[in-house]
Amino acid sequence: MGDIRPCITDIVGFLETIAKSKTLRNIVRRLIVAACAYFIWQERNNRMFANHARPPDTLVKLIVEAVRYRLMGLKLVRKVDVARVLGGWGIEACRNFDDAG
Repeated sequence: MGDIRPCITDIVGFLETIAKSKTLRNIVRRLIVAACAYFIWQERNNRMFANHARPPDTLVKLIVEAVRYRLMGLKLVRKVDVARVLGGWGIEACRNFDDAG
C-alpha cells in the first residue's frame, strides 16, 4: 500500500482490487483500513460528545494492537511468507498454524 496516495478514493479503489484475495498480506491491509476507520470514528465521537481527545500516537498504538490481536486469532496455512508477515507483527507463527494445512 506504500504506492497509494493518501486519498480515500484511491484507498477504496485499491481495496476493491484485493477484496477477494485471501493472501495474508491483503488480509492485513484490509484489517488496517478497518481498524483505522473504527478508531478514527470512535475518536470523532469522543471529541464531539465526550469532550475527550487522545493524542495521535495513542490512536496509532490502538490500531496496531487491534490488528495484531486479530492476526493472533487467525488460523493460517503453514507457509514461509505467512511466517514472515506474522514475524513482522511480532507474532510467533507456530501458534497460528492450522495443523490440517
